Amino acid sequence: MPLSYSSRMLLGYASVSTDDQNLACSAMRHQQRWQAGIHMFGARAEFERTLIRERTRAGLAAARARGRKGGRPKLLDVDQRALALRLYQERQPPPSPTSAG
Repeated sequence: MPLSYSSRMLLGYASVSTDDQNLACSAMRHQQRWQAGIHMFGARAEFERTLIRERTRAGLAAARARGRKGGRPKLLDVDQRALALRLYQERQPPPSPTSAG
């Protein structure tokens, strides 16, 4: 069933119905809303990440004020480190665990 002249707009040599134009405008508005939503989610995520960073730094500063140090515990004490350094400088192998007893 052909569309009447009142429901069509002529553009140059091609004719485009107003229904097609409405559909194109609707799709464009949908895309703009989608992009705005994505930007809002990104802004919210950035805000949350900033809050997490601030809270983490505040917690670490509070722990330092209480005398706590972060990081991995030392594996060797001072005497063991001195022995390891001396053996390394003398190019000596470390003592075996069986000969230590």
